[in-house]
Amino acid sequence: MNAKLTECLKKLRLSGMAQTLEVRLQEAMANRLDHAEFLELALADELAVRGERQIERGLKAAGFREMTSNRPLEDWGKLIGDVPAATAILDRLLSNAEIIQITGKSYRLRGGGHSPKEPG
Repeated sequence: MNAKLTECLKKLRLSGMAQTLEVRLQEAMANRLDHAEFLELALADELAVRGERQIERGLKAAGFREMTSNRPLEDWGKLIGDVPAATAILDRLLSNAEIIQITGKSYRLRGGGHSPKEPG
């Protein structure tokens, strides 16, 4: 990518596109994508980066400190319905995280724990 294009993308605040443009150009050539298909991929990259940043700002503003899940990380793509987006979100969430995996039966659901009340 040439310096002028890089400068223009930075001025337009299209850093997500700038980060992935080389790879997307190679993909476009290898898969013989037309201009519109290439542009769609490049813009999707930019939107993904902006979405990640928005999540990051929201977590920081909320003073986010911990997160728990009863689903393994590899299931998140299916749960969200978008594997690349789930990967990007998890990359941001886990970049400075300490992951503690707990195995075995749920303490909450053991014999002495509370069980959901029946309606009625």
